[in-house]
Amino acid sequence: MKKNRLLHAVFWSTVGEKLIISLADLALFLFVIIHLLGNLSLVFSGADAFNLYSHRLISLGPLLYIAEFLLAAAFLFHMTLAVVTTLRNLRTRSAGYVMLKSAGGESKKTLSSRTMIYTGIVIITFNVIHLTTFKYGPGIKEEYVTTVNGVIMRDLYRLVVEVFRNRWYVIW
Repeated sequence: MKKNRLLHAVFWSTVGEKLIISLADLALFLFVIIHLLGNLSLVFSGADAFNLYSHRLISLGPLLYIAEFLLAAAFLFHMTLAVVTTLRNLRTRSAGYVMLKSAGGESKKTLSSRTMIYTGIVIITFNVIHLTTFKYGPGIKEEYVTTVNGVIMRDLYRLVVEVFRNRWYVIW
């Protein structure tokens, strides 16, 4: 019983919440690295290799759904705990800051820590657009079809090339 209270106190303290956020961040970081490595086949290996990579991912079936669920859970844990921690910090201040200055010694507040909410909104917006365009965008039913090694599959390479011809998409 005492051990359970200790675990609860550790994980649901602000330090514990930040630890959980960090673990979710690590999972998201690892996903980005793996995603980047797969997408590099687009640049270095050409259309067939990229479409095969995409087709192999889709062919994972239930494993892909589990990975997507875990990724979504990491996003939600990060966002939820970040908002809860921020709101708690705001409530515990007796007065808001009139101007940014150190509370004595070197300030721990950086530009990135003060603008995280905005960069978070940009990242979630990017992810919604990215998923809408590439995961849920046009596919085999919409004539984005290719055949590689005798296998009919979605021509994601063509979709990427067409989307990235739009300079506004690239700038975003």
